[in-house]
Amino acid sequence: MFKKTLIVATLIGMTLPGMARGAGSFSLGTVVVSSCGASSVNLTTTDPGGGLGFDFDVTYDASKVTVTGVTLGPVLTGDPPNCLFATNFATPGTIAISIACEVAPAGTGTVATIEFDPVANGTSPLNFAACEVDEEPCTAGNSGQISVTCFPTPSPTPTSAIPCTCPGDANKNNFVNFADYGSVQANFGAPANPATGAGDANCNGFVNFADYGSVAANFGLACPTRTPTPVP
Repeated sequence: MFKKTLIVATLIGMTLPGMARGAGSFSLGTVVVSSCGASSVNLTTTDPGGGLGFDFDVTYDASKVTVTGVTLGPVLTGDPPNCLFATNFATPGTIAISIACEVAPAGTGTVATIEFDPVANGTSPLNFAACEVDEEPCTAGNSGQISVTCFPTPSPTPTSAIPCTCPGDANKNNFVNFADYGSVQANFGAPANPATGAGDANCNGFVNFADYGSVAANFGLACPTRTPTPVP
C-alpha cells in the first residue's frame, strides 16, 4: 500500500520514527437512504491502536453512490489529538483516507464520516481494502453497506398492444360471436393484457360489463381484414 501516512505526516512537520504501534480495530457503518440527498456513513473504532498515523482504503459500488467528502469524527477532533487528514476519491469505487495526529487518539466512537450522494436504487457494500495504524495492519471489523431506496421504481414498458380495429371482438379472432362473451368472462375485472387485449371488447384498457355490451352491439359481424392473432 502506498505510504500515505508518511506523506501527510511530513506535510505537517511530524516525524514518524518512534510512533506507537498497535493493531487497532475499525468498522464501517450501515445506512438506508430513503430520501434522496446528501447522506453519510461512519467509520468507527473500538480501539484506535495507540498510533499517530491511520490509513484506510474503503471500497464501494460507484453505480449506487458517489463519495463527496470526508470529515473527521469526535475520536480525532477532541483535545489533544490535533489531527490532519487527506483524502483521494478520484477513482470511482474507492476512497483513500490518510490521517496524522500529534497525539495518539484514545477512546471509542467515530473516526471519520464519509459523505456521499445516492446515484441509483440498490445496495453498495462498504469494505476495507486496506487498514493500517502507523503503517502496520490493523483489525478491519464489520463491513458496512449503503442501501438506496429513494428513487422511484420505473414502470415496465408495455409490450406492443394488439391494434383495436374490431369493436366487440374480445378474443381477437376477427369475428364477433359467443366465444367473445367467454373471453370477457375469463378476463373480467382486470386491466387488459397489453400484448393480447383478450377480453377487452371495447378497447378501453379494462375488462368489465361494458365489454359484454360491446360484444352484444357487434354480434355476428366480421372484422376488418387483418391477420388473426391466436389467444392463449
